[in-house]
Amino acid sequence: QGRQFESSLFSLLSKLLGVQKIRTTPYHPSSNGIVERFHRSLKQSLRCHASTKWTESIPVVLLGLRTALKEDLQCTSAELVYGSTLKLPAEFFETPSLNVEPHQFLKNLRNVMDQLKPVSTASHDRQKVFVHPALGTCTHVFVRHDAFKRPLQAPYDGPYCVLRRTDKTFTIEKNGKESTINIDRVKPAFFENSHQSSAPTTASPHVTAPSSMQSVPEPSPSSPASPPNSSPPPYVTRSGRRVHFNPRYL
Repeated sequence: QGRQFESSLFSLLSKLLGVQKIRTTPYHPSSNGIVERFHRSLKQSLRCHASTKWTESIPVVLLGLRTALKEDLQCTSAELVYGSTLKLPAEFFETPSLNVEPHQFLKNLRNVMDQLKPVSTASHDRQKVFVHPALGTCTHVFVRHDAFKRPLQAPYDGPYCVLRRTDKTFTIEKNGKESTINIDRVKPAFFENSHQSSAPTTASPHVTAPSSMQSVPEPSPSSPASPPNSSPPPYVTRSGRRVHFNPRYL
């Protein structure tokens, strides 16, 4: 992400070196976890130095990181790149304890390198990640706002229309442009059906709603007049529930 990685100069350099550029989703460092973990270790090491100019401390810090043993690989980064360990400053003032002939050392090194096998990196994360089932069929999603938020700002923005989706990313339409978001930053948006929101309020089938236009039949002279109903008609909500008010407050 960034303009410096989208420029024509960087594209020509990648084409010249035969490098395929892969874009990562914004505000989601875990999608590029190996690089971000190294950046975290590099920043922690630079904070331990008293010098405020990090450009003066970075050569020593990088030397320490490249010669540090990795527990999961049982080797250092320098051994993976150069095939041998790097010399630390203290080793320049010490004489080697074993004097081995160069041809014998080369023979032993070849035998050891032939027996080495690549070791896959270990994943130490055992926590299961919850993915909402509706993300596979929803048409709109909310996007978590991971940038700076004001005190009363909503944690999610949207909803935005979903254009395309994969197992890990969502392509949405945001402000008239396409934007690719990681699945960990989105949640499905649910809308009320249009017929439910526009449907008129209906009363319960057992209760007749009062109407000002309803004609009242005149009582016949043969039948005695029924006493008027003094109690007001019950109030019925949209869901069909009756609301009873305390007569004392009427």
